[in-house]
Amino acid sequence: MVRTIAALENRRSLFTRAEGLTVLANAQRQALALQNTLSYGGTFDASEFDTRLGLLAQQTRVMTVATSAETSVEAQVLRQVRADLDALAGMRSALVGTQFNYYARQLGQESAAVVERGIKRLYDIEEREVFHEVDRTDATRRASELTLAALSALTVVFAGAFVVTQRKRARSNVEVAYNELLDEVAERKDAEERFTVGFEQAANGAVLADRDGIPVRVNRAMCEFLGRTPDELVGARWTAFAHPDDPPLGPTVIKRADLGHDHFDDERRYVRPDGSVVWAIATVTVVRDESGEPSYFFAQFQDITERKAMEAALRHRALHDSLTNLPNRALLQDRLAQALARSKRQDGMVGVIFLDLDRFKVVNDAMGHSAGDVLLNQVAQRLTAVIRPEDTLARFGGDEFVVLCEASADEVRAVAARVSASFVAPFDLEHREVHVTASLGIVLGRYGDDADELLQDADVAMYRAKELGRGRSQVFDTELRDRAKGRLEAEASMRQALDADEFVVFFQPIVNVRTGATDGAEALVRWRRPDGEIVSPSEFIPLAEETGLIVQLGERVLEMACQQATTWRRDVPALANFFVSVNVSARQLKTSGLVATVERILETTRLPASALHLEITESVVMEDVDHAINVLGRLKGLGVSLEIDDFGTGYSSLSYLKLLPVDTLKIDRSFVDGLGRENDDSSIVSAIIGLGAALGLELHAEGVEELAQWRALQDLGCDRAQGYLWSPPVAAAHFVVGDAALAATVR
Repeated sequence: MVRTIAALENRRSLFTRAEGLTVLANAQRQALALQNTLSYGGTFDASEFDTRLGLLAQQTRVMTVATSAETSVEAQVLRQVRADLDALAGMRSALVGTQFNYYARQLGQESAAVVERGIKRLYDIEEREVFHEVDRTDATRRASELTLAALSALTVVFAGAFVVTQRKRARSNVEVAYNELLDEVAERKDAEERFTVGFEQAANGAVLADRDGIPVRVNRAMCEFLGRTPDELVGARWTAFAHPDDPPLGPTVIKRADLGHDHFDDERRYVRPDGSVVWAIATVTVVRDESGEPSYFFAQFQDITERKAMEAALRHRALHDSLTNLPNRALLQDRLAQALARSKRQDGMVGVIFLDLDRFKVVNDAMGHSAGDVLLNQVAQRLTAVIRPEDTLARFGGDEFVVLCEASADEVRAVAARVSASFVAPFDLEHREVHVTASLGIVLGRYGDDADELLQDADVAMYRAKELGRGRSQVFDTELRDRAKGRLEAEASMRQALDADEFVVFFQPIVNVRTGATDGAEALVRWRRPDGEIVSPSEFIPLAEETGLIVQLGERVLEMACQQATTWRRDVPALANFFVSVNVSARQLKTSGLVATVERILETTRLPASALHLEITESVVMEDVDHAINVLGRLKGLGVSLEIDDFGTGYSSLSYLKLLPVDTLKIDRSFVDGLGRENDDSSIVSAIIGLGAALGLELHAEGVEELAQWRALQDLGCDRAQGYLWSPPVAAAHFVVGDAALAATVR
């Protein structure tokens, strides 16, 4: 300080007493103004603060000039004062507007005490030095001291204010952080409460599991879903409740989580304490910590047991027959494909037994569909009882059943034998005993065979069994397959032949047995190929019956026969009363449009109804007598004549025969063949003629080839006959009316 005074004295010319007093007064005013602002928190004007700060800076510059020695103590003090002022300016820049006012008000009491101490010091100096006359040199020295003291005091004030401000700011930041922490805790607590409510009251099962997949918390719905208490579930391994056939859920989810997958869902089965199985869609979400590692797992379980039960019922319905509850065709084909695949590993055989009930339609039509359904169920029960437990019995469709056996050829044949034997005993239908047989087709296959082809081959063998007499079994061989392919090709050819009009009508004369005159002709269809070859009816009529083409073919034959008869009746005087006889097949008789078709053709061809005779075989009539009586009655109403063909070869009931509206009985050629040579045939023909006469029916013999047969028919009183004796079936252009010489010979 002494050196400072000495330095000031060396420059006392710069300071007068008035200047020193002025500096002191300015410093006093600045300190008082800042005290008031800081102490009472009045409205603070930033520009005013900047002005005051500038005045203090100016005063320090004046003192700096006065103390030119840069290394002097005064210079060091002034540099410190300048640094403090710069810090104060920085605080001003950082705390602008309302922020500075806020912190100024908060500093209030603490800052006022510091300022007050500095002002008191100034006042003490002022009272002692300013208002007493002193030496100018001393005044100058005192002025310098006062200026430095004032600046020092202000520096202390502002430094203290700055420190307090920082302290307040830190305290305020702590309070803000603490309040924010309290808010965050409150929010987390509220969120946890909401989560707890949602977790516990969720409709679906919910589980919180630790990093190892062990449940640490479960909700009420989860307990109800598994039928267990929380104590049984929390802390337990989840595999204890999972279905043994399902892969474990925990390891799967943990492995996926380690690979970075945060979501997993799958359908799972679980076992309740009572052994019942429930289904759920398990949805698992991985919750990770700040480092990205799995922290815990949140899983939800949606109960889909009812949905799975419905799906299972639908699948069962889709794969099983609704009547017998046996596997249906789709399931059979799937099991057959699997059996063929297994045969490769086991080097075994696969047997298919294709079974079709014989004459099931007769039972179904005669007793009703309900009785037919009962029969099918009884057949299913019998077959189930005779096959092996490992065999599959399926209803293939209609009255067809299939037995699938994974066994040797001998074992398959043994199963087929038991199946055939199961039909020996009669079935009980509505308290009536009904005997039903079955035709069986058997095929053996192994790995590499096609499932559909095996079924086709078994079907072909079954139809061959029917052709051979029904009620028997037939093992498939390649010859049967070739025959089946031939039938398929023949069917395609028949369709093409119908479109190309390759079917023609031949006529065989029908003569009066007594006179030998030609009364009419039977229309017989022939297939004339484009190369002129004539195909025998025995080669295509059965196929036409089977495929249904017989209906279209029969209509075509009826129309051509009626048209030709009309032409002959009009153009040939000897045939003025000529009639044409046309065969009606079983398929035609069963169609609903037969009567309308006949009526239409009679109208378009202008043939009198009395000139048309329709022949129906005895067996066709007896397949459905009630239907036959109805249709034949309507045909009779049109005026056409009706004949029972092949009479004596079927199983006609005389009680039904008298109910049929027929006009003629045709004696089968098998009985005519022995006339004149075998007494039995003569007796049978005589009986048939006597029966016809008793019923008021005309008698018509077919297959007459010898004069002796003709004479025998004359003696027995037969009305009409036809056969090669007069003419084979010929085209209309070659048709010959009677043979007078031949008739004279017989007479």
